[in-house]
Amino acid sequence: MTDDLYAVLEVRPSATSAEIRAAFRRLARAHHPDLGAASAARMIALNRAYAVLSDPEKRRRYDAQRQTAAAPSAPPPVRRSAPAEVAPEEPPWRLDFERGDDLDDWRQMYAEERQVWEQLLRSRPGDPDIKRALDRAVRDQLELENAIRRRLRQAHLTQSDLNSVVRETRAGRAAEAKRVGCAAVLFALLGARLPR
Repeated sequence: MTDDLYAVLEVRPSATSAEIRAAFRRLARAHHPDLGAASAARMIALNRAYAVLSDPEKRRRYDAQRQTAAAPSAPPPVRRSAPAEVAPEEPPWRLDFERGDDLDDWRQMYAEERQVWEQLLRSRPGDPDIKRALDRAVRDQLELENAIRRRLRQAHLTQSDLNSVVRETRAGRAAEAKRVGCAAVLFALLGARLPR
């Protein structure tokens, strides 16, 4: 685990769900990307922390992982021949995936994270830190999508396949928003209520 999720939300590990929600809302207002481009990375960290700590089951699993990581262990054996390899970090959605839970929330989070980094890169095209963060977001999104596709026994996606899916999805959402937006304006002009 790289970051302590409680520290990200600036709460104690014993915080109640109401305290976690209040801390997230307070910090989200302070670090929202619409209020300044420098806050996008912080906002993504806040969203990830809140996604885990606001769900009782995910929080329980996180607390168990956190306790295991904090427990002292025997020192690793000294290797002289090769440098130690760093184990890859488990994706935060892995346990949900293994339990067969719906992963749409994770999909949405990764799609939003990617979109934030793309917008930031458009505003600062030469920034290598933003480019690295975008590349990581795309890798994370691709890993999740391929895990879902494996579960459904569908073909593996390449990065270019994923980019095409993202473009199609965004175009469809834009068309739907335009259609709904136009209908909302028409209903407002006529003084009618939108159908439910």
